Amino acid sequence: MRNALINYFNRTSSNEQWWSKDDLDKFGKEFYPFLNKKIYLIERRDKTDFTILKNRFGYDIPNDIQEYINLFWHPYIKGFYKEDECIILFPVIKYDNESCDDVLYHENGLIKLADEWESVFEGNIQEFLPIGWLVYTGRYVLYEIKTGKIYIEKYGCEGVPSERPISNSFTELINNLNIDSSMNELN
Repeated sequence: MRNALINYFNRTSSNEQWWSKDDLDKFGKEFYPFLNKKIYLIERRDKTDFTILKNRFGYDIPNDIQEYINLFWHPYIKGFYKEDECIILFPVIKYDNESCDDVLYHENGLIKLADEWESVFEGNIQEFLPIGWLVYTGRYVLYEIKTGKIYIEKYGCEGVPSERPISNSFTELINNLNIDSSMNELN
């Protein structure tokens, strides 16, 4: 996961318009010295406690999701891969006056995504955990708990994953996200 995140930010840092002001303004003031130098992947010195997620979901959060959260602070990870739409993965940002655990409760954090997918769309969080969404249709990007494969929510069938995964792992998805839609490898 570490290499995937570093590679992703190395690829995207050359495109200054990739990160909007809104993406970056959400960071706490302690991160401004990094952001002013266009450093958007910031090594974490603290760790998020996943006990709340284990209690909420009834299982240990998979290691690659824990690493995604605990390795670095970063804005959304987004790009194109096997879909006509841009995929957006949840950000790991710390606002001012927050603990390192508050990232789980943010508007697009794991708890909020899972609660919405489960309660509004009747998704099964025992089998799948939402880790992002598609920018236009809002369909969820889903992590299969048992296998670690990544699925997109089926079009027109809210709460239901597609039949085939778009990626065999979270790391593979991040490694293959393109910032240029013309380089997108569709199914």
